[in-house]
Amino acid sequence: MKKILFFFPLNPISGDSGAKTRVLKLLHYFNRRGFIVDFIGLEYWDDWTEEGILSFKSSGLIRNLFLFNKPPKLRRKNFFERLIKKKFAEEIFEQMNKVDGAFDNLTNLHIKNRFDQVLATHSYNFIIISYAYWADLIKDIPYSDSKTIIDTHDLLTSQVQEQEGIVLGKSLEEEFRRVSQFDEVWAISSDEKFLFSQFIKRKVRLVSLMFDTPEELASQNQLAKYDLIYIASDNLHNQISASWFFENVYPLLNPEIRICVIGGINRFISNYKNVKNILYAESVEPYYREAKVALCPMLSGTGIKVKVVEALSFGLPVVCNSRGIDGLPNKISNGCLVSDDPARFASNIHQLLNNSSLYKSQQEMAIQLFKLAFETSVGEKVLDEAFELT
Repeated sequence: MKKILFFFPLNPISGDSGAKTRVLKLLHYFNRRGFIVDFIGLEYWDDWTEEGILSFKSSGLIRNLFLFNKPPKLRRKNFFERLIKKKFAEEIFEQMNKVDGAFDNLTNLHIKNRFDQVLATHSYNFIIISYAYWADLIKDIPYSDSKTIIDTHDLLTSQVQEQEGIVLGKSLEEEFRRVSQFDEVWAISSDEKFLFSQFIKRKVRLVSLMFDTPEELASQNQLAKYDLIYIASDNLHNQISASWFFENVYPLLNPEIRICVIGGINRFISNYKNVKNILYAESVEPYYREAKVALCPMLSGTGIKVKVVEALSFGLPVVCNSRGIDGLPNKISNGCLVSDDPARFASNIHQLLNNSSLYKSQQEMAIQLFKLAFETSVGEKVLDEAFELT
């Protein structure tokens, strides 16, 4: 029976962001294949509530949950002597792993030591690390027989390129160094697979999103409850994009259009009479079934957009910006109408809602692309090959 050590800083059980949804899908795959999974999370990186921890532990998806906390405070005995030693060791570790101009290296000495302790007391066939922020967790690991895999999630240099102090060349070089430590690199989109494979002398595998095909597609008749559905977390990229939509596109829309907005993004959206705001939904499936068209206003960010793939799985056409189709294997004929111009964006919405033949053709393309690239059975074949089950 294969054993996996899986690092991801957040609690995936809520599935309230695209990254969590991806990890949750992977954990369900491991469960179906009978793998034993130990999971490492960071207590200070998410709201690990007592209820959330209990829910995750009782899910049947993991054997052990190792929740790393912040470095403990020093006790008063020999306080100053130990403080100097501790700070000196941390400073050396930080300086050895810091590269000016690159995005942050979040592998600090405390979690590195905790990680090594887990490996010293448990054996694993595979070690999977999420994000290049923490890639150096496997540096000089005490257990060398495990196959190491980095699930990149995103090209991080692109995510942080506008931040002060980032030098693109330095940051890309450092990102390639970090992921090159692993035996295998997972890219979430064909775009990123192409980029990584050009510069990294390791196996680069496309492990995209995967969703089950709904038993029946969402209803698109005139009695549907919502004309538009928009699902987004409250990260900065979504905040900027939602602001663009409601300031520039929304005023151009027919005021009778009914919009449903789900997720943390609601904290940054004003009240509108024709907008239903749902901060948290245990399942988004009922809402997709009650909607006609999905929205993905997206001005920045990298990687494939979970909200787009999820909408395609229900046969919903998508109206988005050019960033919304990042990572899709097809940039045209994919079920998405794309524009960065507010007037054109609004026009795309109106056309889909008013032109039944256009709607049907976009729906057919959405379904075709989903089944080709993102259906669970497609993703399982890729993962079976990665774990040598074929």
